[in-house]
Amino acid sequence: WVNSGDVFGMIDKLPWLWDEPIGDPALLGAYLITKKAREAGFKVMLSGDGGDELFLGYSVYGWMSSLEPFYRVPRPVRKGVAWGASLLGRVLQNSRLEKGSRALAFGDLMHAAYYLTGYGAWPPDQTPTLSDERKANLAATSFASAYDAPLYRPQAFYREANALLSTYLPENNLARMDRVSMANSVETRAPFLNPGI
Repeated sequence: WVNSGDVFGMIDKLPWLWDEPIGDPALLGAYLITKKAREAGFKVMLSGDGGDELFLGYSVYGWMSSLEPFYRVPRPVRKGVAWGASLLGRVLQNSRLEKGSRALAFGDLMHAAYYLTGYGAWPPDQTPTLSDERKANLAATSFASAYDAPLYRPQAFYREANALLSTYLPENNLARMDRVSMANSVETRAPFLNPGI
């Protein structure tokens, strides 16, 4: 079993593991799982990486389906709805309404998708401090390119899935698992990403 001592004991290893600032708590779990697997004698393990992207398991897909109709109405109307949702969110202390109001205020659905995917948990005034601006611009360009790619099914949640498969999965999830598993001398395999399956 994993206890709080295991978690706190690895905090000092994070800069060595990631080699850059990161606030992803999944790094802790992935590291401890691969460490325990190695201690149990396993040299190879399977991961579920790619499952949420392929089978539309993230909640952001539902958010995109909900937002898409609002982006068909004129922006002033949408901004009015956003203002109302923000006010209601503050009164009810409901962070989801606050997040929804911010997502409604963007000029287009792709920017709302990028916000919800990467920065949805943060207030807008804090997002510039979360990452290097050049890296953030590059990530936004990659996301936009994947989001706007021609698809057989043009609905927003499919475009979101394509963007996550092209950017978030390889740049975050797979990189995280690769770094922590190699730090523990365990090879991980992602069967959901095998084209033959």
